[in-house]
Amino acid sequence: MDQHNLNQEMLDLGVQRYRKNRATNKGSLTNAGRRIMREGVEPVALGLLELLPTVQKIKNKSQWQRCLVDVKDFRPIALIAVKATLDVLDEARSYASVCFRLGRAVEDQLLSDDFIRNHEFGSRLVKRMQDLASRGPATQSAYLHKTARSEDMEWTDWTRRDRISCGSMLLEIVHDRTGLIKFTDKAQRRRRHFKPMRMVEISDVT
Repeated sequence: MDQHNLNQEMLDLGVQRYRKNRATNKGSLTNAGRRIMREGVEPVALGLLELLPTVQKIKNKSQWQRCLVDVKDFRPIALIAVKATLDVLDEARSYASVCFRLGRAVEDQLLSDDFIRNHEFGSRLVKRMQDLASRGPATQSAYLHKTARSEDMEWTDWTRRDRISCGSMLLEIVHDRTGLIKFTDKAQRRRRHFKPMRMVEISDVT
């Protein structure tokens, strides 16, 4: 068995254990979830690195694209992408909603990094964010951005479109590089006809 097949087999086993434990715990906190994150970071980081030249060529970059080209190490973003995917997909969800949550998670990470690098109270902010973890990512995000505005930081909040666009890019990389997720279509009634809605869920066979 070559290394690629061995890695895939180990990921398959991790997904099986993740799905078995997911009902009683947050996805990334299960033992299987942690293993999936460890194995998924490098492939996703490589996918981001390979995408970077394409983003650099864009003349009128959006806010998230400008932030992306300044990133020196893609492994933290790759870890966030896999972690957020595991935590969000407790059930099949719409593609747009998953993309938004991934994009928001990346934006918050980049803003936190900016705080830590450029402000003396950055470490205290991280501690406060940890204290708010039990209230959910939306509360943490609101506090983070409120603090940035009160400190007059040179930071422009991403639009909803930015978050979805960034999340879509990450989700496609997670799909292509890890096989962790799959895309399906769900019939959605629109007035007198049905329109398929793209859904995301954990893959049964990766």
